[in-house]
Amino acid sequence: MSPDPGPSDLAGEWIQIDEIVAAAAAINNQASLFFALFYRLVLRLFQGDNAGAAALAFEANPTIIGSAGWQGNPPFHFYGGIALILAAEGADPETREKYLAKARAMGEKVAFWASHAPDN
Repeated sequence: MSPDPGPSDLAGEWIQIDEIVAAAAAINNQASLFFALFYRLVLRLFQGDNAGAAALAFEANPTIIGSAGWQGNPPFHFYGGIALILAAEGADPETREKYLAKARAMGEKVAFWASHAPDN
């Protein structure tokens, strides 16, 4: 278990995300690593850890084989973009620009996907 898990950690009686990530990394399962990252990102964002969520969103590669067509990819772009925008507010100028550029790209993807089903 993660030492002293906080409210934005996926650690407890039912799940140990660190163990899942370690097992996926040991066999280089990039899709499982991305799936775990997505759930960590959403939890951190919902718990108010915008900087932690943004760091995950910025480093993630949602185009890896096995995750590009996953139904969690659009929500990853949506919530990742929100995390990046929120964290950009208090970031240094260089990080702010990187975060906002990635948030724009994520927003463009979400808008493109939304154009296929405007009633959703």
